[in-house]
Formats: sequence, C-alpha cells, structure tokens
Amino acid sequence: MKFVGKVAAIIGLTLIFTTLAGCSSSQKQEFSEKKTKYYIAYSHVMNIGGELCGIDEDGNITSRSKVNLRDGSKIEFPNGKKVIGGSRSNTHLIVDGNGNYEEFYLLDSLDYSGMRAITMDGDRIIASMNCGYSGGVYINDLVIQNLSGDVEVDHVVEVFACDIICVNNTVYIVGFMDRSGENEVKTGKSYPTI
Repeated sequence: MKFVGKVAAIIGLTLIFTTLAGCSSSQKQEFSEKKTKYYIAYSHVMNIGGELCGIDEDGNITSRSKVNLRDGSKIEFPNGKKVIGGSRSNTHLIVDGNGNYEEFYLLDSLDYSGMRAITMDGDRIIASMNCGYSGGVYINDLVIQNLSGDVEVDHVVEVFACDIICVNNTVYIVGFMDRSGENEVKTGKSYPTI
C-alpha cells in the first residue's frame, strides 16, 4: 500500500509540474509582425515600474519593454520625441517615434517626491520639482539639466507649478503660491535660462 501511495504522489507531482510548465510556456508573449502605429507608456501609481508597449493598427502588441517610471504623465514637444515624467517620483522617459527610449532622473537623485511640470527645450530638460513642504509652504525647484546629466539651473521657486513652457530661452511657470492657506494665482513668472 505504501508503494502505491508513493507512485500516486509521484504521478500527481509530475502532472502538476507538467501543467505548470505548460502554463508558463503559454504565457510567452507573441508580438504582432505589423508596423507599430502607437506607443503606450504606463506605470504604477505607488511603485516604480511600468512598461512601454508598441501597438499596431489592430490593437495588437508589437513590442514591450519594462521601464522605471512611477505615476507617469506625458508632455509632447516639437522635435518628435515625448518626455514622460513621473509626478510622484523622479523617474522619467524620453521616447522617440520609433519606440527608442532613455530613462533618466534629475539632479542625480531619486529622492525627490515628484515632478510638478516637465518639458524640453532642444536637448535640455526643464522641470519644476516638488521638494517637500516646510513652514506651511511648498518648496519647489526649477531644474534645467541637459541629457548628459549636467545641471544648468537648480533654483528654489515659490510657485507650485501646474505647467511649464520654454519660449525664446525664457521659462514660464504657471501655478499658484501657497501662503497661510491663501492661494494667489501666478502666471507668466519667467526665469531666464542659462
């Protein structure tokens, strides 16, 4: 009887492992051979991690890449690339029209809580970063950094940014000031870039 129980256990385990192996092989991603029409970047809200997926005209996946991004938002700019910035963390992507991407973070530190606004001007990344809350006021940094990681500007600003643009070498931050619970609308505050 003990022999029959052992044989039954071995057969049972063999069936379980065979089934699991079959399941894992059926989960392999098969990509569409058609041309990529769209790229979709998505991320987690509370954890760093996400994917950049290529999608064909029929909605089938053409490519998939794991990326370091958290709570991403998209800003498009004129040179055909997109910057995707994490609003809850300092993790970002630059994606071109062919799905090539570069991961980056600003100020050589992942310690910032996130990006209020982000854009690009040529090969420079321009961002308003949230650096925390102190004395009843949000502390925000205007950061201008090139793609090599060289920081050109790192300057505390009083504006809690909603948007940021760069026109004719001038940065415009749109947002509000938060002092003693009273919000003042601030538009068109400009800081010359270097």
